[in-house]
Amino acid sequence: MSKLIRENKIEIYERRLKGKTIHALAKKFNNVESKIKHFIVLIRKHGYTILRNSKNKVYSKDFK
Repeated sequence: MSKLIRENKIEIYERRLKGKTIHALAKKFNNVESKIKHFIVLIRKHGYTILRNSKNKVYSKDFK
């Protein structure tokens, strides 16, 4: 199982909308079906904003 970046998740979601199966997408992107299903549901519910670029916030040296 490989980690999916934001662009991959968007591509998977768009391919799913075009009719690709979850199984085919999981196989192509080397991931499990449950993970693919999970973020497809999240994107459908919350939109692309749910896919953050980074989990960690970056703070300036002055703030630290």
